[in-house]
This record gives sequence, C-alpha cells and structure tokens, in this order.
Amino acid sequence: MELRYQESAEEAAQVARQALPFASKHNLPANPVNYAVFYEYIIGSNASFCLELERILKEKNLTQVQIEDLYQRYIAQENEKSNRQAQEQLRNIMLNALSSIIDTDSDSTQYQKKLSESMINLEQDHDFSETRSFVAQIIKDTHMMASSTAQLQQNLNQANLEITELRQKFERTRHEALTDPLTGLTNRRGFDAALLEIRKESEANKQNMALVIIDIDHFKAVNDKFGHTTGDEVLKYVAATLREVVRGNDIATRYGGEEFAIILPETDLEGAHTVANNIRKRICRAPIGRKASQEIIGTITISAGVGQLKHQEEINTLIERTDTALYDAKNQGRNRVCFAK
Repeated sequence: MELRYQESAEEAAQVARQALPFASKHNLPANPVNYAVFYEYIIGSNASFCLELERILKEKNLTQVQIEDLYQRYIAQENEKSNRQAQEQLRNIMLNALSSIIDTDSDSTQYQKKLSESMINLEQDHDFSETRSFVAQIIKDTHMMASSTAQLQQNLNQANLEITELRQKFERTRHEALTDPLTGLTNRRGFDAALLEIRKESEANKQNMALVIIDIDHFKAVNDKFGHTTGDEVLKYVAATLREVVRGNDIATRYGGEEFAIILPETDLEGAHTVANNIRKRICRAPIGRKASQEIIGTITISAGVGQLKHQEEINTLIERTDTALYDAKNQGRNRVCFAK
C-alpha cells in the first residue's frame, strides 16, 4: 500500500503554517487531534473526509465535538498507545518551534531598538573613537541577531525532520489499523472507507465500478477436520491468489471470516465476472497441503457474486445485490460465479 502522506519536510511545514491559522479562524485550540484533522483537510488526500468537513463548515460553526467525531471516523488509530505517544511528540515539536519563533521575535525587537538608538547617536558629533565604538556595537548586535536567526532556522529544520518522522509513524499505525493481520489484505474497515470513496469518484467521473464478493466453499468442514491452523493456511492461500489476479487500482479485502471482497474501479459487470472466474479457476487448480506434515487435504473451491454499481445506487444496495448473487452461486452447486440482478 502506498504511503498516505508523501509531502516533503518543507511541504509538511507549510501545511503546519496553514493549519494553525485555520484553528484560530474557527476559535479552536491547536491540540494534536484538531491539528491532525486540519492537516488532513489542508492536504486534501481523503475526498470523502474533505467533503464532509466542507459540508459542516457551510452549514454551521465547526465545534470540538464534530472534530472529535471526524477524527475518530477518518483518522484515529487502533493502537492507542502509539497514538498517544505520537500526539505527545507533535505537541513537543509545536511547542519547541513556537518557543524558537518567540525568542527570535524578541531578539529582533531588541535589535531594532538598539539599532535605532545607535543611529540617533551617530547623528550627533562624536570623536573617532566614539564613532568606532558605535560601529563595533552595531556589528556585535548584528552578529547576535544573525546567530539568533540561524538558531531559529536550525530549530525549524529539526522540527521538520521530527514532523516527517511523526507523519511516517502515523501512516504505519494507520496502515496496521486498515490491514487484516492474517492475510495482509485490507480489512473490513478499510474496505468500507475505500468503497465509499471509489463510489463517489465513479459517480463524479461517470465511470463503471464493480464489486466481487467471494466465499470459500465448505470452509467450516476444513476447520472441523484439519484444525484452525490449516484453516488459516487456506485463508492465506486464497488471499495470495487474489493478490496475483487483481490490478494495481483494484482493492482486495478480507471481508470477514472466510469471505473476501474485491473493489474494481473502471470495471463493468463482464469484466468483474472475468476477474472472479480467473480467481476461481486458480484456487481450485492446485491441491492444498498441511505445512507441518505435508499432508494433502484436497482442493479448495470458492463461490462468488459479482455486481456493478448502478447510477446513484447506495453502497448498501450494491453490497446486498452482490451478496445475493454469491448465495445464488452457493445454491446452484458452489464453485461458480453468478451475476447480481
């Protein structure tokens, strides 16, 4: 899976400079949760999230309760310990950077005051030694200001590095939250988010979108006879087959239990049927064995339903139609693919 956040350190810092005024505009504190929501909105990588936030902004004032809700549904990670650590790091980065800016601003104000005083003194009559003393002091103050500015730049560069590392940590945690640990495929939570986003893109661009739902035939019998360890190997075998067949833009998921689903952007019903049938043929082609004993347990078959998104059709309706097609395949003898009506 590609990294969700791919901005450079400089770009991330620029986003931060936009996020903080955004918080101030809506009279909200720039705490880690709010910052994450503002960051996500400014980079605009999640279309469904941006649309929902823009709808809230148009209808009413943005509240802390709404931000917490958006954060939990679109950004929150399942690993709470990692999340809390990342939030604390972000808080420290922001405080350090802000402290550097305040210190430098204070130094700049003091420098301007000293420079003004020196200019006034130079307008008066002084002997050479006094004038030389004024110039020496100006040079000293200028060096101090340059040093302060350099320190600010160094601190901001360090903050950029830490923000980049933190963003990568957030991405790793998010990836884990959306990935099924057994098969390595996208999990149900990731499936729901991806299906909603791809459906909106397909409607907006007037493109086809298809869905495949797959179920392993007689999987319970495999678990009962050979044990759950063997059952897990069967699940991983099916997942590996899905990865071999799907294209780059397709999203293969473990839908739940022994069910899998594939989201197929820019694909019509016939194309989805071809994909599902290719998977079915590959899976039943080779016998499955137990790793520990090398015992052959037989061949595995799947049943599948395929459906194509209709114009302005709700997601739940598409899933229900495709799921009905899957059960048609089961009722007709299994090891086959059926079209959704």
